[in-house]
Amino acid sequence: MIYNYNELKLLLGSAYRIKRELKNGTLIKISDGVYTDSSNYSPIEYIAKRYPHTVFTFLSALYYRGLVNKPPKYFYVASKKETTRISNPAIKQTFIDNPFEGVDLLTFNGIEIRVFCLERTLISLIKNKNKIDQSTYHQAIKNFRLIEDKIDKIKLKKFISKEKKRDIIAKTIYLEVF
Repeated sequence: MIYNYNELKLLLGSAYRIKRELKNGTLIKISDGVYTDSSNYSPIEYIAKRYPHTVFTFLSALYYRGLVNKPPKYFYVASKKETTRISNPAIKQTFIDNPFEGVDLLTFNGIEIRVFCLERTLISLIKNKNKIDQSTYHQAIKNFRLIEDKIDKIKLKKFISKEKKRDIIAKTIYLEVF
């Protein structure tokens, strides 16, 4: 399991005990403020813990929701425009006004992560249609059709209305999914 410094301090009681566990080898420091009790940790859990100001989006959200079978090459995350750029080559970061609007907490492989809601995930798929291979796109669209009844159309319209190319996005969604 991965912990941040404050969680460890609550769990162990003091900074001294954290240092002692690090020295004993029962804790491993992954990066500043992030620790694990196992050398075999999930990179998804690490990203969720290390970058709490982010939300998984686009291909990551599609994969974690089970809408595509192929894991993405990168971890796609969104964060608020004012946040610092993440300098990790495995992470593709986008900056948006309100990344925590329309976010679900999902459990993926036993790890709780923040992921865009179905509606925002669908919009990000349509917006980035030309950036992914067609087989992945068609698989995601096919799976969205299968769960069409779970998509909140009012919420979808609200998120579409905030997009620059709202007319094109709306037309594409209604032609390809509904």
